[in-house]
Amino acid sequence: MKAWLIMKKDFEEFKQNKMIISSLAVFPLLLAVIVPIATLLPLSYAIEEEEKKIIYEEDIAYPSTNETIIGEISGMVENKTIRSGKVSSAIVKGSIIEKDVKVENSILISCVVNGSVENSTLVNSIINTKRVLNVNIVDSKFVRSSPGLEELNFAFDISFSMVLIFFILIPMIIPTLVASYSIVGEKNNRSLEPLLATPISGRELLLGKIFAIFVPSLFVTYASFGLFVVIVAAVFPQILYRIFTAEWLIALGLIVPLASLMSIETNVFISTRYSDVRVAQQMGGLGTLPVFLLFVPLLSGIVQVALFLGVFAFAVALVDVGIFVITDKLFDRESILLRWK
Repeated sequence: MKAWLIMKKDFEEFKQNKMIISSLAVFPLLLAVIVPIATLLPLSYAIEEEEKKIIYEEDIAYPSTNETIIGEISGMVENKTIRSGKVSSAIVKGSIIEKDVKVENSILISCVVNGSVENSTLVNSIINTKRVLNVNIVDSKFVRSSPGLEELNFAFDISFSMVLIFFILIPMIIPTLVASYSIVGEKNNRSLEPLLATPISGRELLLGKIFAIFVPSLFVTYASFGLFVVIVAAVFPQILYRIFTAEWLIALGLIVPLASLMSIETNVFISTRYSDVRVAQQMGGLGTLPVFLLFVPLLSGIVQVALFLGVFAFAVALVDVGIFVITDKLFDRESILLRWK
């Protein structure tokens, strides 16, 4: 109950401080709009354009050929099925090139290409192979997929994973300034001595300070995520299902609040150790760096594994408990009153 009174007091102070409101709310809400528009939207449009170059096997119109040939081929070739061998320095029109054929330094016009192609030009052809290198493609289509489409899909997947990491980092970064100010700021406002003189315990004071920052940080994070979901549903409805996977639910439901709590507890601990506001805020920024190191596995891509995320969330919860226990043990109101005069 007494911790709630501390929270209520801090909430009232937050309302009167525009800098705190802007740092806690405006920045993440703007990023929730900017991130998907700046990263996912251009990639989505690029993927749509690349998909227009795709054709499926059932839609392939095979050219009519009058002969099957094999071996070393060069010069002019027209309306042939090339079963195997090598095509070099040739102009091939209206032909089918099978998968055992290697094409080099040639021009292929209106062909269906299943073999490998290097240093050549393909005009108005169907490309049913991934074995293409240094190829100039003009008005041609790939079957099912293309190197460009695969690269774009990979970039889109990476960007989408980074959005999840972004929502994990928001509640860690945003409250840093406020949390490092929490205890030493009371001294700056000349309210520390009356506060420590009240019958409230040190643990209740710390809990009130921590959750006064934790609750709005979490609220803003989830509000930003809600806005992101609305944007995705409106602009990228085809990928909305990705948000409701086990990985995203574990990350948002467990890791986000636990990561926020870890960052806030670290900065509140630092705020109890320094009597100067600027020093506390500077050390708060440095003190958060070890916290970020714990999240290196997420940044390295293991974020895709639901089991790992569950284990990681449990580990972060243990660290949260450890930080609070240490802060509570080292919080000595008498020492602070004497040291910070």
